[in-house]
Amino acid sequence: MRREIHEPIPVNIAGGNIFVYNKNKDNFSWKVILDDNSMIEVENELSSEYVVQLFNALLQAIDERKTYIKKGSMDAVPIPSKLVRKGL
Repeated sequence: MRREIHEPIPVNIAGGNIFVYNKNKDNFSWKVILDDNSMIEVENELSSEYVVQLFNALLQAIDERKTYIKKGSMDAVPIPSKLVRKGL
């Protein structure tokens, strides 16, 4: 039988990204640590150029999102539209 049947993977998994710089190879490794403290290795040898390009692409996407949701303050968080429609 298939492994997925006996060991189902949850749809939503919480965790965080970790990037580690390897001084000897001058590259980065990308890992994800899950809330259950298990770790998944995404990539072991990312060039610094790739990481910088990824960083810049993420910044651009985040800025685009801020513009789209009209977020003007770092402390601002999304407000349910139901509240806004009621006129606060």
